[in-house]
Amino acid sequence: MIRRGALALLLLTACMRPARMPVTPLDDQDARSRYFIERRAFPFAEIPPGARREGLEAWRRTRRVSSDARPGWKPVGTAVVGVQPPFATANGRINAIAISPADPRLILIGASGGGILRSIDGGLMFVPVTDDQADLSVGDLAFANANVVYAGMGDPIIGPVLGSGILRSDDGGATWRHVSTTPAIERGTIRRVITDPNDPEHVVILQNRQLASIGVTQDGGIFESRDGGRTWTPSMFGTFDSLARVDATTLVAGLPGRIIRSTDGGAHWSSVASRLGTGIYVATAPSDPTLVYATSNAADVQLLVSHDSGATWQTSTASGLAVDSSPFGYFAVSPPDSRTLFRGMRDLWRSTDGGAHWTNITKNYNGNNFNASNATMHADQHAIVFASDGATWLTNDGGLYVSRNATQTFTFAGPLATSLIQLYGISGHPFDGSRIYGGTQDNGLETNSAGGLWLETETGDFGSIVFDPHDSQRFISNYIFGELYLFASNGFITRQLTTSETFEPETKSGRFAFIAPLVMNRSAYTLYLASYRLFVSRDFGFHWQPTAGTTDLTKGLADHVTAIGITESSPNAIYTGSAQGRVMRSADGGATWSDVTSNLPQRTVTSFALEGDGSTAWVAFSGYHSGHLFRTTNGGATWDRIDAGLPDLPVDTLFIDGTTLWAGTDGGAFRLAGDGMWEQLGTGMPAVIVMAFARTADGRLLAATHGRGVYELVPAAEAPPRRRTMH
Repeated sequence: MIRRGALALLLLTACMRPARMPVTPLDDQDARSRYFIERRAFPFAEIPPGARREGLEAWRRTRRVSSDARPGWKPVGTAVVGVQPPFATANGRINAIAISPADPRLILIGASGGGILRSIDGGLMFVPVTDDQADLSVGDLAFANANVVYAGMGDPIIGPVLGSGILRSDDGGATWRHVSTTPAIERGTIRRVITDPNDPEHVVILQNRQLASIGVTQDGGIFESRDGGRTWTPSMFGTFDSLARVDATTLVAGLPGRIIRSTDGGAHWSSVASRLGTGIYVATAPSDPTLVYATSNAADVQLLVSHDSGATWQTSTASGLAVDSSPFGYFAVSPPDSRTLFRGMRDLWRSTDGGAHWTNITKNYNGNNFNASNATMHADQHAIVFASDGATWLTNDGGLYVSRNATQTFTFAGPLATSLIQLYGISGHPFDGSRIYGGTQDNGLETNSAGGLWLETETGDFGSIVFDPHDSQRFISNYIFGELYLFASNGFITRQLTTSETFEPETKSGRFAFIAPLVMNRSAYTLYLASYRLFVSRDFGFHWQPTAGTTDLTKGLADHVTAIGITESSPNAIYTGSAQGRVMRSADGGATWSDVTSNLPQRTVTSFALEGDGSTAWVAFSGYHSGHLFRTTNGGATWDRIDAGLPDLPVDTLFIDGTTLWAGTDGGAFRLAGDGMWEQLGTGMPAVIVMAFARTADGRLLAATHGRGVYELVPAAEAPPRRRTMH
């Protein structure tokens, strides 16, 4: 969501115009999913099933941990983010929530990239409980009874790494283990988990469709397990929107155009309603097992009702309910009142008369027009659950919220013991060692001072942060698809500099990466940004020129540049890498280029690190079942593989820190030791995606993660102790 700075702040910098921000957030879930999934899948049609889990498990059996036990990692700043009114506080995306049927104080939440967190005090404090697992991306959670809980893994909306299948807990969510053995379960993300009230070993899941590297979608389906999640049988394939249990043996599911129903616990299905449009969400009434509701995104069919447990359906009128095409959300019925309904989309809507009339509770949108000045909480709703003590809990892109007055008002819940923010980039202020800036997924441009409260200054998806060497009060960050914004006054004053059309006469889904690579050679006062070609600016982003005319640095078609490598000591040496694995080198500042792909693998290039005049360089790759790091000492004429000691996981970033080379991977942070082996340094950071590194002006090493906020490397005396499992 977009928030403007206060007028007083705008007046502080007269040379800058007020921000020209988008009318609505450019929150393109499909493009963001492709950004993460395609680079990890390429050149295959999909990410190899189970690859992340298998890669981490194989590495853990033989891993090398640094003999230097002194350092460790600890989180930077608070777990919550301060934002401007009316929101006040927020956190990262939370996809799922489940409450123990035996104790409303036992609450579990599942984050997009930060794992499962658990509270035993009614939500006063949540702590991580799955940091020992390979997968920290959660799709759904469901209690089978007071002890048995299932977690369906993988973010069904963003899908940064797909999922690992099913985790199971037999102690109320205190400890977890991976149980699924069917490979098909690990080829997608799990959007819904349905347990059986009569049999905790019987589970039905809805697997979300997944995007493939070749730019098409692959169907998911409904799977059933009768042995506690170990083995799974597909009962229906397709692209599903929703799944709900009516009674012990009856389930209903929504998929584009129709509703299907099972009367044998999910083994077999039949169509019960058709020609319904898209976005079919079903909801059952706990107080009346014969009553089932459904909504549709189609303008002419918004509400359907069944009074015979989903066997037959009637269309009903629905007044005031806005329709949007969000690929997320839910439909739910209040347990004590079958006529009180909730529909979560970008906003949360409520009806108290069985769906005839609806009211927007969260008020981020007026129709399709975004205006959060009257909003009551963050946009983009993901889950809702009703506790036996009367509380209503819900989750969205801003975190966790609770109502204790029958959903009349909601308040931000927590605190959490850890941040769940998903970052793309990180930077320290060039002179003020206490100040840090981060670009995040849907939680905007954030700043932190002296390890205290994180503050969001502008919302949306921001990536790299590059400071002006001539003016430390100014920096640039890249929004999506080549949009650049200039910030001043600690990030509170904003001016848009470019759109994708500034560089390319094409649409926003054209030849730019979702977060396009942006780097700066400070000594030459030169900025670089890439689409399928490389652009240069020598006036800090106000004007741009292509370095080599229309020269395509990629393999053409849908390929685009994903990484730029430069060195301060030699402005003429530049490397670029593309989504389809092409590596190019220029020795004359970008005027001419040579293909130096040579013996490098056919995987997406993610990062470079250069030394001296650029003859020595490292290149990192995403993907699986291949080399991930290579080095050249002759300007790319030949490359040597140098990833011994790393897990078979995507490498997302490289960072030269003095004489030390760091690698951020999908499984944490690693450094290259003197003997050429990679090793993990310190404790305190789970196997989370590390997207970027930075040094602060006072010398602290920072790691930006996509799911657990920012970490810094500190002496062992300051590092947090290992967390004991909470029972």
